[in-house]
Amino acid sequence: LSPLLRGSGEPYYLDESASWNCSVAALSSALASAREKGTSIRALVVINPGNPTGQVMEEADMKEIVTFCAQEGILLMADEVYQENVYKQGAKFTSFRKVALDMGMKNDSSDANVDGLQMVSFHSTSKGFNGECGLRGGYFEMFGIPTEVKAQIYKAVSISLGSNTTGQVATGLMVQPPKAGDESFATYRAERDAILSSLQRRAEMLSTA
Repeated sequence: LSPLLRGSGEPYYLDESASWNCSVAALSSALASAREKGTSIRALVVINPGNPTGQVMEEADMKEIVTFCAQEGILLMADEVYQENVYKQGAKFTSFRKVALDMGMKNDSSDANVDGLQMVSFHSTSKGFNGECGLRGGYFEMFGIPTEVKAQIYKAVSISLGSNTTGQVATGLMVQPPKAGDESFATYRAERDAILSSLQRRAEMLSTA
C-alpha cells in the first residue's frame, strides 16, 4: 500500500550495545532527518520481540515510545508476532496495548482524540510456535483509531470474495488454546514446549556460533 501511495521508509537503527534496543533518541534523530528532507512521517513500526535479534523491550522503553508517538502524532504499528519466542533469561513480553493502558492512554475512537495515541497491534499464526505460514491467519487490533477510519478499513477488508476459513480457525486456536483441565491440554502443552525448546536451542547455537 505504501508504494501505491508513493510512500517511502525512513530507517532507524537499534543499539547493539544495549541488546539491540530501540531508543527515543534514535527515533528523534531519524524523524528530524526525514523532516529535513521534506518527508512526512506517518507511522512507526516496532517489532517486539525483535527478529532476528531476539531482543525483548523493557516497559520503560516502551513507555517512552508510546509518549513519543502520541506527542509527534505518529501511528504506532506494534508488530508482536514473536511474543511466544522469548529466550532471554528473565525477559518477559508485554504488549504495547497494555503499556498504553497502564499509562492512562484512552482507546478513544472519537475525532476529539487528536492528541492521543493511535496504534495498530499485529499477531499471526505464521510465527510463534504455530509456524503455520500457509494458513495465513492473524489479526490486527486498533487503538485510538477514529470510527470513520475503522469503517473504511472494514470496507476494504469486506471486498474479499471469500473468508479464509482455515486461517480464521487457526487464529481462534492461537488466541484461545486448550486450558488446564481440557482433554487436549496435556498434548498441547507437550507439543508447544517441545517446539519452543527446539527453537530456543537453535537460536542459542546461532547466537554463539
